[in-house]
Amino acid sequence: MNYNTVLFDLDGTLIDPYEGISNTILHVLEQFGDEKLSSEVLVKFIGPPLIEGFKMFAGYDDKKARKALEIYRESYIKKGVYEATLTEGVRPLLAALSKAGVRLGVATSKPDIMTEIILKHFSVYDYFEFISAAELSPDGRNEKSPIIAYALENMKISGDELKKTVIIGDRHHDVSGAKDNGIACVGLLSGFGNRAEFADADYIIDEIAELEKIVLA
Repeated sequence: MNYNTVLFDLDGTLIDPYEGISNTILHVLEQFGDEKLSSEVLVKFIGPPLIEGFKMFAGYDDKKARKALEIYRESYIKKGVYEATLTEGVRPLLAALSKAGVRLGVATSKPDIMTEIILKHFSVYDYFEFISAAELSPDGRNEKSPIIAYALENMKISGDELKKTVIIGDRHHDVSGAKDNGIACVGLLSGFGNRAEFADADYIIDEIAELEKIVLA
């Protein structure tokens, strides 16, 4: 076994959240009376903390971005959270890794309550030993590096065990967060990132099912 602990990103890795996220962002823009964004721009919201997305991709200042985040979360938890699909191959992968004794966790920039709802909705919640997610406060734990660190701390992974730990994600935030914390990273091309974002990743795979060979080899 190459790795005995695997952390999973959520959006773009375990699930495809595009429909729910894009619909909710369009709802936020409508509340402000702003023009709709194209699908090419909307997809960029998936990955980084949303408050940063509203600043970078909608051009909001800090005050407006914080208000947009409040509106987004109020709407998303009612409807958008269910407008997602489980990535093909996730369920058998989790079953195989769990059967092999691999410790599984989640490290995501999506808020904790929404993450829990989604994982339970798809009946995969019980596979995970610990879920490290963003805090609802805009000033709380939202960046990927501290989110990964929080998972490692609570799963009591340190020292040599870090070398046996890997995270799989679909954006450059997962790669940089892994490097910050001294663990390996797998870049997943079937998500919302691209090969260029994974230049510093330890592995790059096309489909999530390929992770099994990397972990259990």
